[in-house]
Amino acid sequence: MSKNKLTLNQRIENFVKYNWWAMSYLLVGTLFFEIYAYNNIMNAAKLNSDLLKKHISSVVLLTPDGRAVDVVRKAIDPDTDAFQLLIKRVMVDYLIVDYASATHGFEKKIVRTEDELYKNSEKLNFFAKNYLSHDKKPMSMFMSYMTHLLSAINRDELPEYITPYQSSVKSYKSSMDGTFEIEIEVKFQMIAFYIEEDKNQEKKGIALIKAKGRFDLLNATPNNPMGLKFEWLSIPKIEKRSDNNG
Repeated sequence: MSKNKLTLNQRIENFVKYNWWAMSYLLVGTLFFEIYAYNNIMNAAKLNSDLLKKHISSVVLLTPDGRAVDVVRKAIDPDTDAFQLLIKRVMVDYLIVDYASATHGFEKKIVRTEDELYKNSEKLNFFAKNYLSHDKKPMSMFMSYMTHLLSAINRDELPEYITPYQSSVKSYKSSMDGTFEIEIEVKFQMIAFYIEEDKNQEKKGIALIKAKGRFDLLNATPNNPMGLKFEWLSIPKIEKRSDNNG
């Protein structure tokens, strides 16, 4: 047993003695391979980290013309002029409704129900689908406004044309959580047909629109990239024979 063991040790010593160069190459090669593998792992980890940071810090939106746009995700600060202008534009463009826009350019003159009015009016339809919160309270307030419009149509009180020509923000409050309150003054000119006089008349008026809502990028869409949602509305009732419009 001792002789066999000694012979084995001698064989190992002889192998190392006469093949040291091969052992050196093997060790050096192993070291280079480990360094190469380590670098690959680190590069892959960095790439994954960069991709993760990109996904976290940005969001891909689809524009109305079908283009995909990579937008940097930032905390929304609604206390800026840009947000006030956006809110004002949406409210003026979609919540000031006249007879022409309520009947799809006079193409559909018979309006009997709120549902028919909603389908006929591109303004109301677009606003409700894109900017109105679907909670019970804002939906109820919006329905109340449509009921008023329907009543004004049936009473021949909804002006044929209402054209806003100047608007301004009277008051504005916002919070860092994306919520806001706003009051807008709108100066408008209306053209109305008075059946008792059998003629059109032009008048000017002032209306106040109030709203509460929030910005939330989780609600962002191509038509509403900032995720603007209205949660409370006070919309003026502009009528032909009313001296206190707004």
